[in-house]
Amino acid sequence: MNCPYCDHKNHLEIDMHADGYSSTLLECSECGALLNLKRTNLETVHGPTVQLQARPE
Repeated sequence: MNCPYCDHKNHLEIDMHADGYSSTLLECSECGALLNLKRTNLETVHGPTVQLQARPE
């Protein structure tokens, strides 16, 4: 699954916190975007936490 912000593949991981985790909450290890997985769709919880460079067309 690709990140919808930085398009990196296989960088989405279950988001772990000290108070627990949610199996549907994914974080991109490349750009820091936090996404919620609903069936096969990704919904944004919050966007990237790092500045993304423009991708060449």
